[in-house]
Amino acid sequence: LNKVMLEYLESARTTGDITFRVGERDFAAHRGLLELRIPALAALCGSDGELLENPISIDDVDPSAFETLLRFAYADAMPRLKDMSSNEANMLLDAADKWQCTDAKLYAEAA
Repeated sequence: LNKVMLEYLESARTTGDITFRVGERDFAAHRGLLELRIPALAALCGSDGELLENPISIDDVDPSAFETLLRFAYADAMPRLKDMSSNEANMLLDAADKWQCTDAKLYAEAA
C-alpha cells in the first residue's frame, strides 16, 4: 500500500489540485488527502473549496523537511531521526510542530 500511495504522491504533479512553493521548490499535492492527514497544512489552502492562492508560498520551512512530511502524509514513510543529521532532524520536527502533525513526530522519534 505504501508504494501505491507514493505513486499517488508522484501523480500529484498532474492530478494534484494544490501546489506549495517551499523555498525554490514546488510540491504538488491532493488537498483532500491533506485535509485527512495534516489538516493544519490543508487549512493554508482556504476553506469551502476556494484556494487563497496557488501556489501557496511557505518561506519558513526547509524544502526537504516539507517533502518528508508530504511522504508521511501519503504513505506513512518517515526516515529514522537517528539516521539524520541533528539539523535535518530538528527541521523535520519543527515542520511537524508547525502543522500539528503529531503522528509524524511520534513516528520519526520511535523509528
